[in-house]
Amino acid sequence: MKSIVRSAVCAVLFAGGLSGAATAAAAEDGMATAKACSARYIKAMRMEEMMKSMMDSMMPAMTATMSESADLPPDAKKMIAEIAVESTMSIVPDMLADLEPLMVKHFTETEICALADFYGSPTGQSLTSKMPAFTAESGNLTMKYLPLMRERMMTRLCERIDCTAAAAKPAKARKAS
Repeated sequence: MKSIVRSAVCAVLFAGGLSGAATAAAAEDGMATAKACSARYIKAMRMEEMMKSMMDSMMPAMTATMSESADLPPDAKKMIAEIAVESTMSIVPDMLADLEPLMVKHFTETEICALADFYGSPTGQSLTSKMPAFTAESGNLTMKYLPLMRERMMTRLCERIDCTAAAAKPAKARKAS
């Protein structure tokens, strides 16, 4: 009797070990599929191209901001903006490499593959090709509303704190180094 029970326990443990190994193998396959779909999604979205387009569309705003805050000749402002774009674009491949595991962490294999399938489709590619122009125009729209956003933010801040008292306080003298 003991040998029958022992054999049954061994059979159950062996089967459980096999199913555990099968589950681990399936999870590994799922992870590989999710990673492959992430790579397809990143490629279908043309993310490097999108980042370049976004940076190019930000150049006028960057130059305008520098105009307000720094007394630089126009060619220096343009050079600084170009260097900002070049510097950012030099790290995009690393950013995209880090995006893949982040996607696998936050989305299921099914979701990632569905994104890759959609953005790889004619409709997804159409949206992707229109996105740079949309992003540039929406960025300009945001710039249009920034002064109003700042104004409302200051109004709300001053409703919570006494801005006149804060403005009336003399600035603390800095110690000479």
